[in-house]
Amino acid sequence: MSVYEGYNSVVAATGEDLDGILAKVKVATPATASGPGEEGLVPAPPVGSEDGGKVLVSDMTWASIGGESNNDIAVKGYVDNKVKEAASAAKMKKRIVDALPDPGSAEDNVIYLIKDNTASGSDNNVYTEYILVSPEGGSPVLEALGTIQTKVEPYILPKASNDTLGGVKTGYTESGKNYGVKVDSNGKMFVLVPWTDTTYSNATSSAPGLMSSADKSKLDGLNNYTLPTTSASALGGVKVGYTTNGKNYKVQVDESGNAYVNVPWTDTNTTYNEATTSAAGLMSAADKTKLNGLNNYSLPTSTASVLGGIKVGYTTSGKNYKVQLDDNGNAYVNVPWTDNNTTYSVATTSANGLMSKEDKSKLNGIAAGANNYSLPKSTASALGGVMIGYSANGKNYAVQLDTSGKAYVNVPWTDTNTTYNAVTQSANGLMTAADKKLLDFQTGANSVTSLANLPVTKRLVKANLSGATTISVVSGMTIGQELYVRCTPSASFTQAIPNTGSFTSLSGSSFAVTSGKAFEMSILKIADSGVMYSIILKEAE
Repeated sequence: MSVYEGYNSVVAATGEDLDGILAKVKVATPATASGPGEEGLVPAPPVGSEDGGKVLVSDMTWASIGGESNNDIAVKGYVDNKVKEAASAAKMKKRIVDALPDPGSAEDNVIYLIKDNTASGSDNNVYTEYILVSPEGGSPVLEALGTIQTKVEPYILPKASNDTLGGVKTGYTESGKNYGVKVDSNGKMFVLVPWTDTTYSNATSSAPGLMSSADKSKLDGLNNYTLPTTSASALGGVKVGYTTNGKNYKVQVDESGNAYVNVPWTDTNTTYNEATTSAAGLMSAADKTKLNGLNNYSLPTSTASVLGGIKVGYTTSGKNYKVQLDDNGNAYVNVPWTDNNTTYSVATTSANGLMSKEDKSKLNGIAAGANNYSLPKSTASALGGVMIGYSANGKNYAVQLDTSGKAYVNVPWTDTNTTYNAVTQSANGLMTAADKKLLDFQTGANSVTSLANLPVTKRLVKANLSGATTISVVSGMTIGQELYVRCTPSASFTQAIPNTGSFTSLSGSSFAVTSGKAFEMSILKIADSGVMYSIILKEAE
């Protein structure tokens, strides 16, 4: 049935019959279980809806807006208000995240905000709100509540890193000696390290340990030994700090106090084998032991013009017969000739005989008791002699002798003038003058007879006092450095303690000193201007 009919008019612009057009206008009908509804005219708003309290719903009726039992429907504004009320009551928090957490790990008192980059503009940010919902009999899910708009870019706590201050998470699973960070009931962070309290015994002559009271007494009784300077004729100490000059390199000391010289040559990983009877090389430990047992005599090889040593072991060839040694080490030659009753006179220094006169002269010049030692050639398994005269080949360099007969190797490397940076807490390097000053400050002591202008080159100051003096410190201390002053008074007096100007006292303004009763004073540098020194004074028990 048409809503409008009976006009019998034609629309001039289109030529359509007005009754035909009006016949198409229908009242909108709601959807059914088997099909969609039809578009059309909607019912007019009822009386009492002028305040916006009703809304047209899908069944083409006007329903009341609200959340009470007598209302029909709730809209987003009402839901938002109720969510805000619930959030306030439950102290819910809003949290901006880059991605939604898994529902199993999401918190039920948090509203998660995901930025909508499409809807957000240059002067505003739009976020979609999600809340954890646990349906009855089902698994929890994160449901979208709607969107929220803000003009302020919210702060997102960054993840902490080596270069960035930020937040960390708890819950780390312990792995080896890596322990998880925890938070106590006050929100303070801590790490529980399950270490065991180690007990140390006193040190003995064969095992390390704690110093015993007996050893401490012994240590306190030692005198102030002064190490002499080393020289060519005296054992003694040396100083470090030499400035390298050309190829003269300074002696340095490692963390263990061992001295060494850093020669800035490039290690080309040259490998030397031990010397053998047929090849030059490094001396073996066995050869070194053998060499240490020898005197400085070097037996030359016998020649026509030089007295020297010979080797046995020659293989007889024709009428060339080998030299042999008897049980006493005497040399002889067994010549298998037939005795034709030839008679020879004994050789003298002036006439040939069984020995030539020259050999007789040489023999007479050899001391009685000289042995027939033959220096063996150095090998990998035997100590022995080596020869000089090797021609350098690549990175194999000849052994040479100085004027005192001492062996050395001249390696023709080029000084590339390597520059080393000063050492830092994260990189190796040279010790700076400031670090050397701090190192020297920790050892030794300065001795004074007055508390005025106390020296600052050593941490420990020993003061022998006969009366009160004004306490002052020479310049040069750095913040955090502490002077420890051990005072031994030879008289009783009242010592003033400065508590104004550059000083602040934690022990009052004066101190009654008793003759013969030691007292100690700590002076801590706390600033570079204003109140710079803090003093604490204590009398011995």
